[in-house]
Amino acid sequence: MPHARSMLRSAAVAAIASPPTALVNGRVFSGRVWPHAHADLPACRVYTDAEQISAIIGMADVQRTITLRVEVIAAGIEGAVDDDIDNACEEVESRLAVSLSVGGRSVRPVYQSTDIDMDRDGERVLARAVLTYRVDFYTRADAPGTLV
Repeated sequence: MPHARSMLRSAAVAAIASPPTALVNGRVFSGRVWPHAHADLPACRVYTDAEQISAIIGMADVQRTITLRVEVIAAGIEGAVDDDIDNACEEVESRLAVSLSVGGRSVRPVYQSTDIDMDRDGERVLARAVLTYRVDFYTRADAPGTLV
């Protein structure tokens, strides 16, 4: 069975990508690597980058607090790209405002923050927003892919 982090990423990708949104249009990927050309933008990538573990003394379960990040990248002309990135963030936020099915259990991402930055690449402006969520759940200590 896959690790709980992997299942969480897959569930978040599925929630954001289906049905395709007006702006991102199904271009939602799992992982940190960004191999996409400007023509493939806007797009999202979903990854986990931190996990806190709280062992339950005397029990076979552990509490996991995972940081889930959704990165949205858009390219366009100055001014318009601001609206594109905000609209893409709205799509992501609305899709992750519900519980996700992870390993047969329902988990709810808790929206924490958004960080936005922009950079110029020639004539185009690249905008990047990172939406951060906290996700809490329990797994078996000896089977990190089994949610309890």
